[in-house]
Amino acid sequence: MTKFAYISCLGNVYVSDDPNCDDRPCAFCGDYDRCIGTVNTPINLAKVMLEEGFTEEYILEKDWL
Repeated sequence: MTKFAYISCLGNVYVSDDPNCDDRPCAFCGDYDRCIGTVNTPINLAKVMLEEGFTEEYILEKDWL
């Protein structure tokens, strides 16, 4: 099942089934999350994150999907 990867207004990455997470502003700061791609596996997510400039260390320390 395809999931959507987002970067939150705080710079954290998260994965959601909701394709519209970037439609709602943050209740605290008013910024919007940004969709960085669709992912099916942790490997897909790692590739998208590398393209966005996240370090290998950051990617490997998280338990994704």
